[in-house]
Amino acid sequence: MKKQKIFICPKCGSVNWKIPPYFKGSGLPIVKLCGDCGYTGTFLESDSDKVKDTQNKLKEKNKK
Repeated sequence: MKKQKIFICPKCGSVNWKIPPYFKGSGLPIVKLCGDCGYTGTFLESDSDKVKDTQNKLKEKNKK
């Protein structure tokens, strides 16, 4: 069974994102916009069963 990939904001750990409209069909590399903190850029990719672990690691990293 193939695992589902989840994209996580590297700034706040959110999985709430969308592709900004100005990138759709532009031919530019796909970036995502975080719906929680407003970060725009490349998101981390994680297996669905490892999302919480990845989010916890981000929280620890961002505390430093």
